[in-house]
Amino acid sequence: MLMREKVLISWSGGRDSAMALLFAETVLKYEVAGLLTIVNNESNAVSMHGISSKIVRMQAESLGVPLTTISMPEAASNVEYEKALFAVLLTAKQQGITGVVYGDIFLEEIRQYREQVMKQIGLKAFFPLWGSNTDQLSLRFIQEGFRAIITCIDTKKLSDSYLGAPYDFSLLTNLPAEVDRCGENGEFHSFVYDGPLFKKPIHYRSGCTRLLYEQYRCLLISNS
Repeated sequence: MLMREKVLISWSGGRDSAMALLFAETVLKYEVAGLLTIVNNESNAVSMHGISSKIVRMQAESLGVPLTTISMPEAASNVEYEKALFAVLLTAKQQGITGVVYGDIFLEEIRQYREQVMKQIGLKAFFPLWGSNTDQLSLRFIQEGFRAIITCIDTKKLSDSYLGAPYDFSLLTNLPAEVDRCGENGEFHSFVYDGPLFKKPIHYRSGCTRLLYEQYRCLLISNS
């Protein structure tokens, strides 16, 4: 009898990680032991998504999955990132975790980096969405019943009017043709507040915006 993979989900609180969780649980039948989230220790939010750490905890509670957060500086180096990640994942490995699930779809360089990092720890990197057609995947996200909003945009690709916009059929229709419908090239990031895996929707509040790296504008999502 084959052993089920016991995994952590790399959780940003956005669309891709929600779909990766859905596929891991319902398609691949992995045992999801927890969510793993990197939080900016200056803003106390998920970098590039604008989701406060408290909202991420609310997501985890609604999903019924334990959450582990790693606090990092905004401009952390790969060395700092890997040191913090290794400390958490080595403990997870001792508890029977066999790998980490990521929501990447087609960026080969990112996949190779994640696989290299996991290999150093002796864990696997899983990519259940890999190679998916992003037009079809974006439609499936909505059809599955997930609800999300846009929380961060690349200001060179999208106008501020997209911040806070619902991720729905209308948005997909109106996005510029050159923008990937899943935002896989970093054109936008999102926040998922309800869906088929949630026991209850996340009640949130949209706050102020801030500019990151002189190019990305993020909307802060909090519960108050």
